[in-house]
Amino acid sequence: MKIDSRNFPIVHLNYATSNRKNYNQILLHLKQLLDRKEPFVIIGKGVHDSDEERVDDRRKISFWAQANKKEVQKYIKVHLYIVQNEEDRKSMEEFSETFEEFWGYPLVAVNSEEEALSKAYLLLES
Repeated sequence: MKIDSRNFPIVHLNYATSNRKNYNQILLHLKQLLDRKEPFVIIGKGVHDSDEERVDDRRKISFWAQANKKEVQKYIKVHLYIVQNEEDRKSMEEFSETFEEFWGYPLVAVNSEEEALSKAYLLLES
C-alpha cells in the first residue's frame, strides 16, 4: 500500500502489491494527517491482497484504529474506492458495512477517478 497526501484534503491510497509499504509508515502518515485537524477524503485503488498481511500487521492496524477512532471519525469523511469491475464493486459494497463498523467512516465504491474526485469535493464543500 502506498499513501499520497500531496493533494490534501484528497488523500490517495494505492493498494497494489507493487506499492507495498511498511504499515507503521502508513499509520504514522495517517496520524500526521489527523493531527492537522482538518477533514479529508481518501481515494483508494488497486487490488488489496489481504493474504499478504501478516497477523502482526492486522493487529497493529486494529490497535491503531481503536486508539485513533475519535479523530478518524471526525476528520476522515469517506473512503472512495475505485472499482471498475461490476463483480468487484458488488463485493466492495457488501464489505462496506464491515469497513464502516471497524474504521468509523463509510466506504463507497465508485467507477472512476473522476467520479471519486467529484464526490470528494462535493462532500468536502458541505
